Amino acid sequence: MAAWAYACRPGGGAETIWYVPQTAVDEMPAEVRIVRVQVGSDWLCALVDRSVRVDVDAMLLRQVIASNEADCPECADALRASRRSGSGRDGAAASQPEDAEATAAQTAASAVQAAAISLAGVPVRRRRCQPGSGP
Repeated sequence: MAAWAYACRPGGGAETIWYVPQTAVDEMPAEVRIVRVQVGSDWLCALVDRSVRVDVDAMLLRQVIASNEADCPECADALRASRRSGSGRDGAAASQPEDAEATAAQTAASAVQAAAISLAGVPVRRRRCQPGSGP
């Protein structure tokens, strides 16, 4: 069974990607672009990209809550800059199909930190995955 998610990136321009459940984001108002993502025991602010759904079967999905510009000035600045440049990376729907394809390709080419739980008593290791590195 496929698990669908949206990618979130920190507002400071870091290449980190966190995946959050699509259902959790879809329950938020459509104008929400800034969210808080649970990373360990911390809740870090990030920009959610609703323009591309990602199939994340067997990958770590993080908890997410809605946030706002007042809560995260760094994300607010990144959001305003991306709106001025017309970039679809801020989480707004891509204006052109090419933008959505570019975003999907960039997401697929990024490194992903993943984890799994033990299944039937067999522990599964946590590891850092690089594109093309195999299972």
